[in-house]
Amino acid sequence: MSALKNIIVIGGSGNVGREILAALIEKKDEFGTISALKREGVEISDILKKLENKGVRILEANLKNKESLVAAFKGSTPSIWS
Repeated sequence: MSALKNIIVIGGSGNVGREILAALIEKKDEFGTISALKREGVEISDILKKLENKGVRILEANLKNKESLVAAFKGSTPSIWS
């Protein structure tokens, strides 16, 4: 297993983010949890739904709120992917 155990990709549904997630999914046995962080209050996109079906954990946070981000990074925010 890689030294990186849990990874959160911000912007996972964007052009670069989804490519990063695709590469991580290919190596998913080397990681603990692979997560994508979406903006709080924004509906989950079809792209994130497809990634979720591949095992990516979808989290949400308010990107302008430090406490919200810290909670997401600690894994203490409710996950959309349960």
